[in-house]
Amino acid sequence: MSTFELAIPTILRHEGRFSDNSADPGGATNYGVSLRWLRSQGLLEVLKQEEGDSTETDIQAIRNMTQTEAEGFYRVHWWDRYEYGEVDFQVIATKIFDTAVNLGPTPAHKIAQKAVNALGSRLLICDGMLGAQTTSALNSSPTGLLLPKMQGLQADYYRDLVIANPKLEVFLTNWINRAYDKN
Repeated sequence: MSTFELAIPTILRHEGRFSDNSADPGGATNYGVSLRWLRSQGLLEVLKQEEGDSTETDIQAIRNMTQTEAEGFYRVHWWDRYEYGEVDFQVIATKIFDTAVNLGPTPAHKIAQKAVNALGSRLLICDGMLGAQTTSALNSSPTGLLLPKMQGLQADYYRDLVIANPKLEVFLTNWINRAYDKN
């Protein structure tokens, strides 16, 4: 079993602190939690209430978010929701979690499924759902082969994003570094 406590430092290292880059489709972001995501989940007002200042702007609420608040969002809305702790190998659970935070859960889970399929030991439907079959396949795959395959597929995904939207090229070097990071 993998643990959130061992995975979250990777996410925080990759996501960094506050930024409000106009090229980022997520908008203002702190610890990787974006204004767009908070709005989509109906959590922006919750964050503002936690901050205790109902007059602050949306961007101020993001800027003032604490690491503890961000970790709470990550635990509930990613780690627990998608049951990453059921993945036996910490490095694989962390990679899927980190990819999901950056790309969204469906693309991250498809990358994991495609990586398992590429190893040829199991054949999964690449539906983006991290269910019992996918988790079992991940747990029975050789980590030493699975991780590099996932890294390559993640890097390819980033390159395809930039081809589809050249404005995102500013992020490509960091994304590629993130894809090949071994946690």
